[in-house]
Order: sequence, then structure tokens, then C-alpha cells
Amino acid sequence: MRWQRHHTLWTVLGLGGLANTMFRRGLGPVLVPLRAEFALTYSQVRLVAFLPVLTYGLMQVPAGY
Repeated sequence: MRWQRHHTLWTVLGLGGLANTMFRRGLGPVLVPLRAEFALTYSQVRLVAFLPVLTYGLMQVPAGY
């Protein structure tokens, strides 16, 4: 079987989803020390925690296409 363009797309989307999941699961315990170290407000920490959800949602567009 020859490597085709859709193989590259599926590989990139799969690795991106894996990285996003790892980042999302590892982010929770880090938020409290992150807030203390950088003197962030709760709103700013919430924004940091929302970024993986946003990127996951945006990944659904090319995955569905």
C-alpha cells in the first residue's frame, strides 16, 4: 500500500488528538501552582484550562470533513 495524502491527515489528527488529551489530563493538577507562581486570577486560569477544549472543538472540523 502506498502512502497517500489522507494517511498524513489521519496521522496528524491522531497525534494532535493524543497530545491534546495528554495536555488536558495533565493540566488539572498544575493549575493551582501555575496560578500561584504567575500571580494569575481565577479568570486567567480558567482561560488556560479552556484552551484544550477549544482546540479539541476546532479539530472536529477537519476530522469531520
